[in-house]
Amino acid sequence: MQDPYNPRASLSPAGFDLPHILTVNANYELPMGKGKRFSGGNHAVDYILGNWQVNGILTVRSGQRYSVTHNDGDRAGTGNAGWAGYEQTNLVGDPNKGSCLDPANPTAPPVPVHTQSCWFNTSAFESPAPGTFGTLRPDGFQAQRYWNLDFSLFRGFPIFGEGRKLEFRAEAFNLFNTVIFGTPSGDISNSNGFGKVTATANGARVFQFGLRFMF
Repeated sequence: MQDPYNPRASLSPAGFDLPHILTVNANYELPMGKGKRFSGGNHAVDYILGNWQVNGILTVRSGQRYSVTHNDGDRAGTGNAGWAGYEQTNLVGDPNKGSCLDPANPTAPPVPVHTQSCWFNTSAFESPAPGTFGTLRPDGFQAQRYWNLDFSLFRGFPIFGEGRKLEFRAEAFNLFNTVIFGTPSGDISNSNGFGKVTATANGARVFQFGLRFMF
């Protein structure tokens, strides 16, 4: 908490709080081939069309929480100068509306909010006055909503002998190569980085191939 004499002012969700999480896992064996619903009536055709399986894992969740803090010195005069991020800022506007100006290039056109270089309206926050605490509560904001789809395609090749099968696997992690922004810099004293996103919450698409012999 930033003010030990007013702990209620620091009541807030936990930094790891994710209010909504949905995970759907699906596996489906295509009904084609010998002995299946759709059969070509030909051994070669059934062998080619049969033994395919598709799988998917869809994950959707709320964005990661973050705080907007003042980290430049001991603003409140409590002696906690070495505890970075303990003091919150003041909210003076709507962080979800407006735009940002680039302090390194003031003549550049404003950047709209919810973009990589301006996730929130930086003008909506101000540092607390010397000797005071910020009015915001910790972890009061959320980064971009997260979603991801992993997909795989399996193909089984029955081998002579009971219970033997060679399985080919093609797997794609983050199938659509979606970019999900990580948490922005919430340090108001960082004039060049405040409100900017410098990392992602997920990784780039990865393909993986493999063979498995089952007996």
